[in-house]
Amino acid sequence: MDGLLAGFGAGAGLLALGAAAFEGLYRARDTRTIELVTRGRRPWEELPPVAGRRRFRLMVPFLNRNQAYEQTLVDVRTSVRLLLRDGLTPRDARATVVARAISEDGRTDGYWAANLLGPGERCDLELCVEVEGTPEALERLHAAVVNVAYQTYGRVDLQPFDAEIVLPLAAVKPLPAVLVGEAIELQCVPTPLLTDADDIAEVIDRHTASFRQPGDIVAVAESVVAITQRRYFRPTEVKPGFWARRLCFFVPSKGSLSSRHGFQLAMDDVGAFRMVSAFFLGALGKAVGRKGIMYELAGRPAELIDDITGTMPPFDKYIVAGPAEPEQVVARIQARTGMAAAIVDANDLKRAMVLAVSPGLDAAQVSKWLLDNPFGNAAEQTPIVVLRPRRLAEPAAAGSSHVQTRSV
Repeated sequence: MDGLLAGFGAGAGLLALGAAAFEGLYRARDTRTIELVTRGRRPWEELPPVAGRRRFRLMVPFLNRNQAYEQTLVDVRTSVRLLLRDGLTPRDARATVVARAISEDGRTDGYWAANLLGPGERCDLELCVEVEGTPEALERLHAAVVNVAYQTYGRVDLQPFDAEIVLPLAAVKPLPAVLVGEAIELQCVPTPLLTDADDIAEVIDRHTASFRQPGDIVAVAESVVAITQRRYFRPTEVKPGFWARRLCFFVPSKGSLSSRHGFQLAMDDVGAFRMVSAFFLGALGKAVGRKGIMYELAGRPAELIDDITGTMPPFDKYIVAGPAEPEQVVARIQARTGMAAAIVDANDLKRAMVLAVSPGLDAAQVSKWLLDNPFGNAAEQTPIVVLRPRRLAEPAAAGSSHVQTRSV
C-alpha cells in the first residue's frame, strides 16, 4: 500500500512538473505581432502636381516582429484629415489617401488582400496622398494626418491597431527680423513642420547655412528635438500601472503628471522606484511647506513631459516626453554645423531651462539670453534660434527693416 501511494505521489509530482514546464513554455512564447514601422522612415516625397492637385508618396514597412511564428496582416484601411488655418474651411481643400501593398499581388483598387508574413518578414506599404483645392488654399495648408488602421491575426486573437503619420504641407516662411539687444542678436529660424522623419542636426544645418557665422550659437526647443526622436506617445501606447493610476490624483490639475498616462510615462523614463519615492518624499516636503521636491528627486525627465494639449497640432493629441540623450544631440549639431549648441525648454513665464550645451558654453548665460522665449513652436514655426554676440555681429544699417531692437 505504501508503495502504491508513493508511486501515485511520484506520478502526480511528475505530472505537476510537466504541467508547470508546459505552462512555462507557453508563457515564454514569442507574442509579438506585425507592426507598422514608422520610426526612422524617410520623409514624404512630393510628386509633380497634376491639374491643381498636390501629390505625395511615402513607403513604410509592415514588419512581423515575431521571430518564431507567421502572422497574417488581415486588413489595412486608411483615412486622412487636413489641418487648416488662416481662415480656411473644409470647403477650400480636401485630401484623399490610397494604400497598397508593394508585392506581386498588390492591388490598386483600395482592397487589402490578407497577407501572410513569416517570422521577421516584411511587407512594404505605399501611401499616396492627393490634396485638391483652390491655389490660395494649397499654399496655406498646414499639414495632413494620415491614419493607418490594420488588423493582425495568428496564434492570438484578431488584434486591431492604428498609427498616424504626419504629412507637413506648409511652406517655410522667410527669415523674420533680427532681434537686437545690448549684448546679443537673435535670429529666429523658420522651418517646415518637423516630424519624426527629420534629423534635427540636418534641419539646423540646412536652414542656417546661408547666414551663420563663426562664433554663432544655436538653440533649439526641446519639444521639437523630442518630436524628431519620436518621443511622443498616444495614450493607448502607454499602459498605466498600479501606482500611476492612484498617484496621479494627487498631482495639481495643470501638471502634466495629473493624468495616469503622463505619470506612467514619467515612471517609464526615470524608474518606478525613483518616481514613487520622489512622490512620497515630495508629499512630506509639502507638509512642512517645501514645494517641488518630487521633481527635484525624480529629475528632469519627469519635469519635461508635456501631456495632451501641451504642444502644437497635430502633436497636441500626444504625450510628449523630453528628448533622449540631449548631450549627444548637441554634439551632433556642433559637428554638423560648427556652431555651439544648446537644447532649451523655455516658456512665456520668464523661464528657460537649459537641458544640454556644447562644452565651453555657459548654460546660465544662454538661459538669461532666452528668458523672453523667442522660440515660436506654434504657427510661427521657428523652433530654432541663432544667437550672435554683438562683438561678432556685422554692423547693421540703422534703418534696416530686418532689425528690431529688443532688450536681451
